[in-house]
Amino acid sequence: MTVIRQPDNTIKTQWYSKSIASGRMINFHSMHPMNQKLNVVHNFITRVETLSTNLTDSEKQEIITTNLLMNDYPRNLVNRCLNRVKEHQTNNTTTVNNSSNDITYRSLPYIPALTPRITQLIKKNYPDISIIARNDNTIKNLYTRIKDPLPMDHRHNLIYCLQCKDCDGSYIGMTSNLLKTRLSGHRSDQNKLERLLNSGHTHEDDTVKTLREKTALITHCIDYDHRFDLTKPTIIDETQKKTILPFLEMVWIHNQETSINKRTDTEGLNTNYSEIINKIHTLMTRRNTILQSNRQ
Repeated sequence: MTVIRQPDNTIKTQWYSKSIASGRMINFHSMHPMNQKLNVVHNFITRVETLSTNLTDSEKQEIITTNLLMNDYPRNLVNRCLNRVKEHQTNNTTTVNNSSNDITYRSLPYIPALTPRITQLIKKNYPDISIIARNDNTIKNLYTRIKDPLPMDHRHNLIYCLQCKDCDGSYIGMTSNLLKTRLSGHRSDQNKLERLLNSGHTHEDDTVKTLREKTALITHCIDYDHRFDLTKPTIIDETQKKTILPFLEMVWIHNQETSINKRTDTEGLNTNYSEIINKIHTLMTRRNTILQSNRQ
């Protein structure tokens, strides 16, 4: 805002916009929930009204109307929101929520007609859950990335696969740290096993058996005297949410026929997910078979 000193040394303010400002905000015809569009209008009106003590009501209304009409908001909607904000400022009432229950917030991708219906059903049956619609078509997803991609070993929050050098077995793992840090741990375990065996220990010694408790990878190395290729990891899944990693790991272990992971790693996977994953796996296998036969 602009601060204006009056002749009597009092200060008045005025909503400020840069000379190069485009005045663009969420367009009325954009694929956003209506409540988000109404919030845009309400917040813009409130900013202009509260920050412009140096303007008359008609001048404020002219600024508000010009900017909102430029973004395709209907005039009758703008007028209704103007009246609502003025009524709220006149009444100056504050509603206090005395509910002791904590509200849980969750988000859903915004799909016209579908998301509002789901939100209403959840609100009706679960009043303590508040659903916020989100738009997955963000600027980040629409524009190409100009930054150089990160090297594989510098990525994190991912599911990776390691192949055994001596058999068809594969190890599925997850890490929220850098991949190179996790691989360093596997390399340390294999090197420690080698040192113990070279120093005269056998696979039945207690010192070697303690390594079995670490990962299914080192257990496979002890049981079959195999080794894994740690120089060629494969990233099979990636996420921005660390909390989803255990679920993704269970899915991939369940879906990988040659996985040497312990079956207990998939005990937390719901049976409904298991059936869906099996169907997807069957369809993908059939699709790959058809593609290979077409290539031949």
